[in-house]
Amino acid sequence: MNKVIIYIKDTYGDYQRVDLFEDETISVTSKIQDIRDISKVFTDYSQSFTLPASKTNNKIFAHFYNYFIEGQTQLDGSEAGVFDARTKKDAIIEINYIPFRRGKIFLNGVKMKDNKPYAYNITFYGNTVNLKDLFSDDKLDSLTWLNNFNHEWNNTNVKNGFTTGLSTTVGSSTKSNAIIYPLITPVKRLFYDSGSPDPEHNLSGNLHYHTGHVHGDEGLAYDDLKPAVKMQYVIEAIEEKYGIQFTDDFFASAPFVGVYTPSFDGLYLWLSREKGVIPAANPESILNNFTYSSGTQVSSFYPAGEVYFEDSGDLTNSNLNFTQYRTFRYLGQSSIYNDFVFNLTITPDAASSSQAYSVRMIDTLNNNEILQEFSDLTGTQTITFSTSRESTSSRQYSVQWVILSDTGFISSQSMEITERLRKVFGGATVDSFTGTYTASGVNTVFDIVITDRVPDIKVYDFMTGLFKMFNLTAYYVDDENDADFGKIRVLTLDEFYDDNPKIFDITKYVDSSETDVEATIPFSEIEFKYQDPQTLLMLQHKETFNEVFGDSEYTPQDVDRGKPYKVELPFEHLKYERLYDNDTGDITVLQWGYSAGDNFKPDPDNNTADYDSVLTKPLLFYANRSSSVSNPIAWITPTYTSVLTYWMPGNAIEKGFTTENTGYNGTATATSAFRLIDTVNLTFGSVQVEDRVFNVTDSTTTKVVSVISTSEIELEDDIFVSGDVYKIYRVPRYTLNFDVEVDEWTRYNFGIESNTLFSRFYENYIVDAFNPKKRIFKLTAHLPNSVLLNYKLNDRFQIGDKVFTINSIDSNLKTGESKLELLNVL
Repeated sequence: MNKVIIYIKDTYGDYQRVDLFEDETISVTSKIQDIRDISKVFTDYSQSFTLPASKTNNKIFAHFYNYFIEGQTQLDGSEAGVFDARTKKDAIIEINYIPFRRGKIFLNGVKMKDNKPYAYNITFYGNTVNLKDLFSDDKLDSLTWLNNFNHEWNNTNVKNGFTTGLSTTVGSSTKSNAIIYPLITPVKRLFYDSGSPDPEHNLSGNLHYHTGHVHGDEGLAYDDLKPAVKMQYVIEAIEEKYGIQFTDDFFASAPFVGVYTPSFDGLYLWLSREKGVIPAANPESILNNFTYSSGTQVSSFYPAGEVYFEDSGDLTNSNLNFTQYRTFRYLGQSSIYNDFVFNLTITPDAASSSQAYSVRMIDTLNNNEILQEFSDLTGTQTITFSTSRESTSSRQYSVQWVILSDTGFISSQSMEITERLRKVFGGATVDSFTGTYTASGVNTVFDIVITDRVPDIKVYDFMTGLFKMFNLTAYYVDDENDADFGKIRVLTLDEFYDDNPKIFDITKYVDSSETDVEATIPFSEIEFKYQDPQTLLMLQHKETFNEVFGDSEYTPQDVDRGKPYKVELPFEHLKYERLYDNDTGDITVLQWGYSAGDNFKPDPDNNTADYDSVLTKPLLFYANRSSSVSNPIAWITPTYTSVLTYWMPGNAIEKGFTTENTGYNGTATATSAFRLIDTVNLTFGSVQVEDRVFNVTDSTTTKVVSVISTSEIELEDDIFVSGDVYKIYRVPRYTLNFDVEVDEWTRYNFGIESNTLFSRFYENYIVDAFNPKKRIFKLTAHLPNSVLLNYKLNDRFQIGDKVFTINSIDSNLKTGESKLELLNVL
C-alpha cells in the first residue's frame, strides 16, 4: 500500500501538507490524445475526492465555510487568510515521498454535519492547464504586449513594411520582421500589363511600373494594404500575458518560423478587423515620457515603489502602474484604503487652439477598459480623472492617457497625480501624496495599434485552431531534471510519440483474468476543413471543381461504421494568384491575395474595377520576401516610383520549382554509391535537403539527404551511374493545404509528393488508427512504483511479446491498481 501525500499552496503562498482520510481512494486518469477524439488535447485529472475538515485542512482552506471572514490585503492586491474557491490552487502529489504530479486543485465544496465542517471535496488537475480555463473568454485584442509593434500608418512605414519588413527592439531583444505588409489587398483588384499605358482602358490596379508614366494613379498605394504580425510573436504575447512558457520544440521549428533564410519568414497573421481598407479615423496619441517636475515622485507613494511609470522606450507607450487596495493598515491605523486623482492640463499650440480633441483614461491591464473619457474639448483645459473605490476587492491598474484629434493637433501636457489614503468608514483623508509630471509634446498621427487590428477571436479558439492545424499536443514538464522544467512542451503528435519513448515490461503485473478488446474505428470518415470560403478565387475554385481549395477528407476503404468526424479550423483560407503579364502572356514574379467577394463593381469614371471587399475569418499565411526586379511594382504614393522587393503571401513555406524550370540539370560524371556527382556544372551549392532528384535516363526519383559540395550530393536511394541525365526540382516542404492542390507559385500539382497538413501532421496517426489490425485493449494491472512514478504518456508497455502505446491510464495511487487502455503497435 502506497502512502499518498498531497501539498496545497495556501492563501499565504506556502505549500502545506493536507490530512487525508485513511480509506479515501485517490485515482488519477492520464491521457494525451484519445484515439476516439483526435482533435482534443488532454491532461492528467483525478476523480473528485474528499479531505477531512481537520484543524490543518481548515487552516489551508481558511475556513471557507465561514463566508463572512475577511482577510488582510497584501501589497500585491491579494487577500491572505481568505480562500478564493473561484480559482485553482497549486498542488503537488507524492507517492511515498517521491514526486508524482504537479498540478492544481479545485475546491468543489464543503460537506457540513451538525453545522460543523466534515469534509472538503476537491479535484486535482495536471499542470498542463486546460487552455479554456487559462485563457477564459479573453480575445486576441487583450494581448497588449503586441502593442510593442505599434507604428505610424504612413507611406514610409507601409512601404518599408512591404519591401523589407518592420523590426522592433523589445527590451534587449530584436524582433525581426515583426510586422510586414504583404501583397494582399482588401479592395483593389491587381493585375499586370506591361503594354503602353492607355488612359482610356488601364485600370488603377495595374502593378507594372511604366518608366515616365504620367498616370500616377495606376499601381499600389500604401492605403491599399493591411499589416500582418509574425505568429512567433503572437505566441510570445500569449506567454507574457498568462505567465506561461512554451518550449521551442514546435514554436521554433521550420513550419512555424520559416526555412533557410529570413526571406522565408514563416507563419504570419493578417491584421484585418474590418472589411475594406483601414478606415480613416481620428488619430490617437498616447501620452508618454513623463518627466518629474515637482512634489513627491510616484515611486515614493504608498507603498513605496509600488506606484511607477513604465515606458517601453519606443516613445509610444507610458503607463502608470498602481494598485487600489480595498483595505490595509497604515502607520498603525487599520481599515485604510487608497484612491487616485489625476489633474491633466492640456495646452494646444496656437495653430491647434480651435481644434476639437478628446481624452481617454484607459486601463491596459484590464482589457483596455476606458475608465473615463472627456470629449469635444477645445483650447487649454484642465480635466480631472479619478479612480473610485471598489468595495468587492483590490484592483491593479496600468493606465494610459490618450488624446484623440484630427491629424496635426499639437499640444503640451502637465499632470498632477495625487494618492489619497482614506478611512474605509467615513472616507476621511489620513494622508496624501502629490507629484507633478510633464509628458512629451503631442503631435497626433494615425497609429496602427496592433490590438485594434487583430481579428475578433478568443485566444482559446485561436490556440485551439493552431493545435488542430498542425496536430499538436502539449504537456507540462514536471521533471526537475529536465532543462525545460516548468514549461509547456508543445510537439506535433508524431514527434511526441517519437520523443525517446521507454518500454516498460508490465507482463507480470497484468490481471489476465479479464481483457476487453475493441475496435479503434469510431468514424466512417474524417473531414479537415477551414471556415467556409468568401473570397473570389476560393469561390471560383469551388464552382469549377465542386470542392473547397485546401480542405480534405480521409475516407478509408471498406469502413461502414461510425459517423463522420470533423476537424474544423477557426481560420479562413485564401487561394493566391501568380500574375501573368496581360500584354506579353509571360508569367511574372508577383503573387498576391485578394480579400474580396464575387460582386464586381466597375467604376470607369474613377478608372477602377474592383470586387466587394469581405471580412474574412482570421487568416494565416506563409511570407516570402521576394525580388520583383524583373517585374518592378508601381508605387504611387506620394509620387509615382518603383519598388524591387515585396513580401509575397502564400500557402507554401517556400518557392518550389519543377523539372521544367529547374536550374539544376546535367549528367552524372562519376560513379559512387548513393551519390550524384557532376564535376562539370558545379551547381549543387544551392540545392537543399529534401529536394527531389529525377533520373531522366531511367525515370526514377529520390531525395537529397545532404549537400557534400558544389559537385556532389548524397541521395536517399542509389539510382545513378555515370552518364545518367538528371534534373532536380523542389517540392515546398510545408503547405497550409490539407489536400493536394496546385501550387500557386509553380502552377504545378506535385501530387502525392505534396507536403500537405494532412500528410505532414496527421497521416501517420490516422492511417495507423484505421488499420484493420488496430485494437484497443482494456485491462487491469497492478503497477509497481517503478512504473507508476516513471512512465510518460509517449512510453510503451510490453505484455509478453507484444508492445502497446498508451491511450489512457486510470490509476489508484494507493494500491497501484490501474485501468489501462492500450493500442497495439503494428
